Amino acid sequence: QHSEPLRKLCYDHYPKLSMLPELPTPATASLVWYLAIYVLVAVPSLYTYLRRKDQVLRLILVIPACSLMFSLGAYYFISLGRARETRVRRSGIGWMTSGQSRWLLAQTSVLFSPRALGFEILLPPGAALRPDSQVHPDPSSHLLNVRGSEMRLVRERLRQWGVSRWRSLSLQEYAGPLSFTARELAGSWQLELDNQTGHEFSSAALGLGSGRLSPRFAIPRGRSKQVLTNLTGKLEAFLEEAPLQVSSDESGNWRSQLDQRWSRPALLIPVASPASFDFQGIAPRPLGHCLLVVGSEAR
Repeated sequence: QHSEPLRKLCYDHYPKLSMLPELPTPATASLVWYLAIYVLVAVPSLYTYLRRKDQVLRLILVIPACSLMFSLGAYYFISLGRARETRVRRSGIGWMTSGQSRWLLAQTSVLFSPRALGFEILLPPGAALRPDSQVHPDPSSHLLNVRGSEMRLVRERLRQWGVSRWRSLSLQEYAGPLSFTARELAGSWQLELDNQTGHEFSSAALGLGSGRLSPRFAIPRGRSKQVLTNLTGKLEAFLEEAPLQVSSDESGNWRSQLDQRWSRPALLIPVASPASFDFQGIAPRPLGHCLLVVGSEAR
């Protein structure tokens, strides 16, 4: 019942994924200076040198060779602004009910490669995957291989400097449950937490249905308590801060979706995005975080 709002939040309101920060556009001023050096310095210097040597005819060979060297230099200069390794950036939002260890993750994954490659995708049980790739605009170009209970996409290709986009829904599970209760007492909120997930969460906030947030606090392993006052934080500011770093233009869309779900207090926890599926044949470096929303009854 929660999948549709989560899917809209993850897929429709996170265009940041299409502009990977590890792929900066080369500075225009630097390229202009690079070309100016070639036109105003390199070519006149070669002409002057060969004229003094009375070998002007060699310009027929020297100028093309010089142009080729500068072209290769420009290509290398531009490629310096791009990642040298295969990367996958993941972002999404997950929903967990207090007292449970399993949670639903709606995720968008963007694979980037500085070189052409082939790979396969292994789908774990219970996961749903939809390709949304500029490299394969035709859905018929994807081949699904089913062997028993194993399903995988095979013969996937990515061209040099290619970007492949995938959307998925999957069930994630921690080693144990995460539970909390929230009580409002004299203008403050008292939290009782029981974290048996096997993870420590360094940053979390209590969110109320009106969009107010508490200051950030850590959730250690085991049982702990928090007394929260001054719940005047804004969701937009929480999303724009590290590690989520949602842009100000997008944070309003995130809030409009989350507000539909905040009938009760909830924990908002940024966590490293887990993999909804596995790449086979390649080992991209993972990047990105997702927002885990843990809902609970108020007392």
